[in-house]
Amino acid sequence: MKNITFCFLFTGSFSFAQPPVSDTNFWNQQWRTVDTLFAHQPKMAAATLDSLKPLLPATVDLQSKWIERRLNVVFATQPYIAAEPYLEAYLNISRQKSDSDNVAFCMARLGHIYNLRKQYKSALTYELHALKLAQKSTTMEPARRAGIYASLTNLYLELEDFEKANQFGDSCLRIRLAENKAVPGLVQAYHFLGESSMGLGKTEESKMFFEKGLQLKANGYTSLLYRGMGDLLAKEENWPAALIHYEKALATFSQFNKTELRPIPRLELLKRLSATHLKMSNLAKTSLYLNEAIQLAREKQVGAGASYELNHLMAKLYEQQNQPIEAINWYKLYISQADTVMQEKLNKRLLTINTQFATEEKEKEITYLNLLSTKRRQQIYWLIAGSLLLILLSVGIGLLLFQRRQNMKRLEIKHQQSEKLLAEKTQLLQQLEDTQAHLEGLRLKRENELLQQEKQDWLLRQTSLEKANVLARFESLKNQLNPHFLFNSFNIIASLIALNPKEAIRYTQNFASLFRHLLSLHHQALISLREELDFVSEWLALQQVRFGNNLLYEINIPEHLLQHSLPPLAIHTLIENAVKHNEISTAQPLKITITATETEVTVSNPIRLRRGGHNDSTGLGLKNLEERYAILGSHPKVADTDPHFFTVSIPIFSEKIATTL
Repeated sequence: MKNITFCFLFTGSFSFAQPPVSDTNFWNQQWRTVDTLFAHQPKMAAATLDSLKPLLPATVDLQSKWIERRLNVVFATQPYIAAEPYLEAYLNISRQKSDSDNVAFCMARLGHIYNLRKQYKSALTYELHALKLAQKSTTMEPARRAGIYASLTNLYLELEDFEKANQFGDSCLRIRLAENKAVPGLVQAYHFLGESSMGLGKTEESKMFFEKGLQLKANGYTSLLYRGMGDLLAKEENWPAALIHYEKALATFSQFNKTELRPIPRLELLKRLSATHLKMSNLAKTSLYLNEAIQLAREKQVGAGASYELNHLMAKLYEQQNQPIEAINWYKLYISQADTVMQEKLNKRLLTINTQFATEEKEKEITYLNLLSTKRRQQIYWLIAGSLLLILLSVGIGLLLFQRRQNMKRLEIKHQQSEKLLAEKTQLLQQLEDTQAHLEGLRLKRENELLQQEKQDWLLRQTSLEKANVLARFESLKNQLNPHFLFNSFNIIASLIALNPKEAIRYTQNFASLFRHLLSLHHQALISLREELDFVSEWLALQQVRFGNNLLYEINIPEHLLQHSLPPLAIHTLIENAVKHNEISTAQPLKITITATETEVTVSNPIRLRRGGHNDSTGLGLKNLEERYAILGSHPKVADTDPHFFTVSIPIFSEKIATTL
């Protein structure tokens, strides 16, 4: 309750347009508040930073401090790609400050985002620019320098240029070892070298790097080391040992990482576990891991490159289970994604070849120009050497172009083979078309019958619920319009006219608004929790004029639950009963508490029954509330754990569930 109140008061204090604040003490206090929130409640730190943004003056220093903290919050609470707009803004500010170290940092992070999006050309451009700045810098922190090498290593692993990946991974490891304190970064470096060595076919060297990393304290990168060891054992077809390492990798990943922020690594582990169990003919385990992987791929909407192998594994599973129709369906899905994946691999390979060619050409040109400038006296000799260099360069270009044409031919052959396989599958599917069409017709007929039945049931529930809502509205109007309530309200208005005319006008307007609000709810079967709380607040405000500080209430409901739904006047019925049946005085003040979870709202108040508290009630309001919830397939719950408090919990419905009622 304290945290929510803080957030509302803080954001509310800046709801009006205010000029930028330049006071240094003010901003130092805000930074301390944000840093404290970030350590325990990063999402609230984000909300606080967003509320401070309109107050930022146009000074580079304060803008930079705000973006640095906003980036830290994004990296802790959101997927990596969400940091792109903040990195772009930080990059512009760093360029204004001529801070090349921060420019390199932003370029490397943006390059990694492009890598995640599979925009490899842009990723390589940003990463190489960051590397160039890092190599020139004499002030860059070792951790940032190592981070740039790590990001570039990761990109070259994705492009399958294992030579470059091994080179930059080694540079990253040397910096991490010199730091002698960054254990997570050191584990990451061993992972890079293990993966690149495995790609180069250096099995023993790869195993050595993985084992060194596993000797360190476990962290978020340790799962990658277990996965790499499992891949080595899988290549040797040592399936039981590979399975053990894959299971350790999954357990370590679950311990240190959030799946919603990093779905792809978990997906890769589930895919490897499925393939390994399939190799061992453990079909039950294969089905378990494979279904979890496919569900995760659908939830996170991953691309074809991450999901098409899952379709292939599922087809093989159904094939081993002697379910040919299901197997064929999964094979069709696998084949439909094959072209996309092959084109993606081709693009990565072409980019690698072009990058290698451009790098080699530039290096040779620089070497030639340096030699020419330092050896002017030997012009004839260097002219001959330059000619020979150009000849070798031409030969090299010719060989690269020849290799490129050969690669294209191999890809065309694979494409033709895929088309042939697709034609064979299509012919087989044609033979099963009549049976599938008949089954589809039966399914559609059955679905239509079920839809008609559901429609009839819904109409019946809707009619019953509308009737119950009308009764609830009638009971509420009857209670609100009783002479005692009107007499008190008019006396209050009369006294306020003499003492405070403006307050009398406001009270009269609120009094009229309450009844207009009540009348607007009669045609709705369900309303949002926000609408119900607005009505309850208006009603309680009028009651507080009558009872003053003797009637207290506290509403502690998270913002994201306010879109949930419930029957109209449900909470109001419970609060009205609390006011009606309990003593409210200076000696015995009444405090009503309203809280909520994902599935229900709870109303609680101390039991201080006034004399005759039960005798003047018909009980129709609570009975009507129970009947309305019964129509919705639920019911209120009265807690009896504390004899001194009366507590009732009523269900609420999410938007998805409410649309089905």
